[in-house]
Amino acid sequence: METPTEGADRPRSLRYPKKYFKFWIQTGLMTALMVLPNLGTAFAQTTTASNVIIIRRRPPVVIWPYPRPASETETVRVEFDAQGTEWGAVYLDGRLIYRPHNFDRRKTIHLRPGGYRLEITGVVRSDLWASGYLDIGRDSSQIVVVRFSKTGGVSVSGSPYVWIPD
Repeated sequence: METPTEGADRPRSLRYPKKYFKFWIQTGLMTALMVLPNLGTAFAQTTTASNVIIIRRRPPVVIWPYPRPASETETVRVEFDAQGTEWGAVYLDGRLIYRPHNFDRRKTIHLRPGGYRLEITGVVRSDLWASGYLDIGRDSSQIVVVRFSKTGGVSVSGSPYVWIPD
């Protein structure tokens, strides 16, 4: 029999006798199956007579009712409608999202369900007209209309519990 150092100039597949490859393949597959992360979900069975490895997987267990993950495509349409003629600004979670001027008195945005801090101010941020929270997507309403003005305050249509003033 040839040792690994003899015939080093030949390809690796020709250095060792073929009878060892069967042993290495079986040992390698069994070792790979033992170190799988899902050790409890897969098991292997070998038969030496036919040299066949059978891998069986158990089906995953699903606990009912399975919680439905919130889809990222579900959004609620929120329309801001500035009443009157005053210029203002709308801040959502501290970020400016809309400034109503003379001809752009309406703005539509799409938001994911959740709670948002809403501040409506004049041109200067320290001139606070109204502030509170928008609780969007807690019911089946898909459109929320927020109407606001300096003198009239804020009125929200779509659901009675969407607007929570400070």
